[in-house]
Amino acid sequence: MKKLALLIAVMLLVSAFTFAEDVEFTVEGDATVTFGINLNEDVATGFTNETSSNLKFTFVTEQDVEKGSDEAVYGWIKLKEFKTVVEDGEMKISNPGVEAKIMAAPIWIEIHEAPSVEVNKASITSSVADGVGVVDRDLVAADWEKSGGVTIGVDLPDLVGIELEVVSANDWKQDDEGTAGGEWGWIDDDDNEESDAVWGQTAAVAPVDDLNDENAYAVSVEFDVKAVENLSLTGQATVAKDYAMDVMAFGVQGGYEISLTDDISVKPIVGFDMKIDNDAEESRYEVGGGVQLKTPGTWDDNKDNKVFPDDDNDDFDKVYSGVSIGINYGNNALDTIATEISGVDTLIPDDKAVLNLVISAYEDSGDDGLLPMLGYTVVFELADLTNTIGDIYDLSILTMGLGIFADVTIDNIKPYAGLKYYMVSVDDESSTSAELWAGVEISDIIPNTTLMLDYHSTELIEDEDIGQVMDNGIFTTAVKIAY
Repeated sequence: MKKLALLIAVMLLVSAFTFAEDVEFTVEGDATVTFGINLNEDVATGFTNETSSNLKFTFVTEQDVEKGSDEAVYGWIKLKEFKTVVEDGEMKISNPGVEAKIMAAPIWIEIHEAPSVEVNKASITSSVADGVGVVDRDLVAADWEKSGGVTIGVDLPDLVGIELEVVSANDWKQDDEGTAGGEWGWIDDDDNEESDAVWGQTAAVAPVDDLNDENAYAVSVEFDVKAVENLSLTGQATVAKDYAMDVMAFGVQGGYEISLTDDISVKPIVGFDMKIDNDAEESRYEVGGGVQLKTPGTWDDNKDNKVFPDDDNDDFDKVYSGVSIGINYGNNALDTIATEISGVDTLIPDDKAVLNLVISAYEDSGDDGLLPMLGYTVVFELADLTNTIGDIYDLSILTMGLGIFADVTIDNIKPYAGLKYYMVSVDDESSTSAELWAGVEISDIIPNTTLMLDYHSTELIEDEDIGQVMDNGIFTTAVKIAY
């Protein structure tokens, strides 16, 4: 306790005279007790407790820092999203993201940790990126693993931006594992207990035969047209040489945003991808099209809408409040669609194609959107409107997914509910599955305290034909104290 008091005194003294208005002093903590009931056959109950705490001094608010030069050609570096804090009694600086360039306007060369060489222009962004998982909207996406690389760009403001990326699959060294064997221990060659054992190598050193003897590279060129207001036009072409296969791919996407009011716009979009496998002498293509209706509001990537996973989703910066309708048509893509049918991989002709549909809508709860207090997330998906698999087997096949989540914030009361529903229909037979969440959070009846009630069933529908067992669900009630 004395150490904590001394730390606080020193830091407050230093901050008062040195850091002035840039200091933030924060005490954070919460404690939650949860009681749960598993409503299935052997009813089980119990408590679980969770606590956390954090004492934090912030001297530099989270920020970006850029540094360059007045010279015509110079090195430029940007440290992104870092701050200095005191945590657990230690002063720390959070690791900044690093972006480094050699600038020679309008040309620049960028050095970054993980250059991306990916062609995926036909997947029209939906307002909820992950959906419910019925539709594969990346039928012909081309992406390659890489060890490192560099990006060269030309940026002509209000005209066009061009980027050239070069990456290698491997570096110039041998694998990190180095050599195998080479174990050491006590050795007694004559097994005579009276003789002295010696410390030596018990297994020979065997070099690992994984030295990089290949020059596997991928090269990509991408352009972004900026000359026309409200027009988004981007394209990309890439070649991968001596990877697992030699591949060429290219894609293009265009859209035009039309303002209907000050805060509502509509944007039709089309996209096209093609991937050519030189080794197999085959090609695939994908066409995407759709329309986005953008409405007031913003996306909250910390929102827990339960139905739709949001971890590690790179598309969050593309998600908006509004409605999206998109289709994807891809040829030679059935091996990514319905491999659950026995023998489908070998029976599907090469020229078959699929058509998928996604309709989605999103708005966060609160007063910023079109509907006061109400927040919702809806995704409706249909896989293969062409019924291609059914054509092969002379069947009528339909795969559908629906996801809904809604919450309402009324003062200190926040009820919510969510549902995921799947249906696979083959002729007159169908299989369905449903997952349900429902609950309510009531906060500040007692200051800094929240009461939470939650029910979750992983399966609402029993189907004896496929061995699907109904889940009666788990009910939990929790009290959370947070400051």
